[in-house]
Amino acid sequence: MRQNTYNVATWNVRSMYEEKLNIVQREMNLMDIDILGISEIKWIGSGHFRRANNTLMHSGRNTHRKNDVGMIIANRVSKSIIGYKAVNDRIIYIRVRPHPVNITFVQVYAPTTSAEVADIEVFYSDLQEALNDIPKKDVLVIMREWNAKIGKGEEPGTVGRHGLGNRNEAGERLLEFCEKNALFLANT
Repeated sequence: MRQNTYNVATWNVRSMYEEKLNIVQREMNLMDIDILGISEIKWIGSGHFRRANNTLMHSGRNTHRKNDVGMIIANRVSKSIIGYKAVNDRIIYIRVRPHPVNITFVQVYAPTTSAEVADIEVFYSDLQEALNDIPKKDVLVIMREWNAKIGKGEEPGTVGRHGLGNRNEAGERLLEFCEKNALFLANT
């Protein structure tokens, strides 16, 4: 058994009902994924439950199915969970204690480029507030659906030189957020 190593992935499932949950869990287990961030599950409400060999935590609206994020955690990792917070239908995070330091995994589903500016502002404000609540000693991993294009162009300390295409406005906003919070984009 691996110790202190987690295989982490994200998946935009574009709605996840009973049968699709079974498929997602099967793929997660086949690929030996320990923590799977999921976007667009389109469930109502927030909560957590155990299913097969995993624990699922989700965060959504109480009134209708839109956006919604979650995380599926393999049993071997669920024993290390310190807690989780369902922030809103676009942000959820879990804290785990793998030793020697705690790790916080944040799953986000950012508004698309066609969203209202006010919605984008609320998203980044809510995300900043969530980050402010996370202990500074934790290792922080923010998983995506950023709906942004970083493109070519190195930004020392924030993004490497191996990007593709052109940066869009959402990419600029993401870079500003990363610079403000001393975050590095590991995969674009």
